Amino acid sequence: AEILRKRGFDVTLVPVDGCGWVSPDDVRGAITDKTTLISVMHANNEVGTIEPVEEIGRIAKEHGIPFYTDAVQTVGKIPVNVDALNCDLLGISAHKFHGPKGVGALYVRRGTRIERFMAGGGQEFNRRAGTHNIAGIVGLAKALEFANGEIEETRPRLEALAGRLREGLERRIERIRFNGHPERRVPGNVHICVEGVEGEAMLLCLDMNRVCVSSGSACTTGSLDPSHVLLAMGMPPEVAHGSIRFTLGRDNTEAEVDYVLD
Repeated sequence: AEILRKRGFDVTLVPVDGCGWVSPDDVRGAITDKTTLISVMHANNEVGTIEPVEEIGRIAKEHGIPFYTDAVQTVGKIPVNVDALNCDLLGISAHKFHGPKGVGALYVRRGTRIERFMAGGGQEFNRRAGTHNIAGIVGLAKALEFANGEIEETRPRLEALAGRLREGLERRIERIRFNGHPERRVPGNVHICVEGVEGEAMLLCLDMNRVCVSSGSACTTGSLDPSHVLLAMGMPPEVAHGSIRFTLGRDNTEAEVDYVLD
């Protein structure tokens, strides 16, 4: 958004509620006769809230506006269908479903006009020049095939593990907050704030005990500022500083959750 603004575009940022949820009515109200693109992520990469992109996509379609959704956090974890989401463009990243790092894919609905990403050769239907990363492309496709084939098995298991972790943390820690929507959320995401404790201190302490967590999104690694996501949700900066994210995957077990809690 900031890059587009620097290039002279008018950018409207739609607010979120205390759960990080975007209201379709707010999106509808932000549309003008000059709106050329609507972009809403399918699920937030920090707090795990799944956005109402189906309805937002319908609103975009009613107004004839291209709709892009970042589905990096959801593809391979929950069923995703571009027609059901009413999207014209959808982005994914292989490493989020155990594929190779450094490769992603962009779905472009037939008839959607986009500028080429990289000039030069005619690869990728004349949209991205350069030699194809065959190993990455095949790795992405195969990993996605495996992930989608396991969703019915892994999704309820991850939801159960996340529930076990949340319940255990709530019993053991005072002044804890669980962030994100309580129901519409990515399986395996547990995002917390502990009032009066720095997230970085918790991260280092857990790391010394062989527990991997994050104090924000990978996109903001190295930043000492409080999460812009939590601030947008209305959280005070001093509380937002005490946040960490647990992400559970297909290989995690109940024993590992209990190890964290102990």
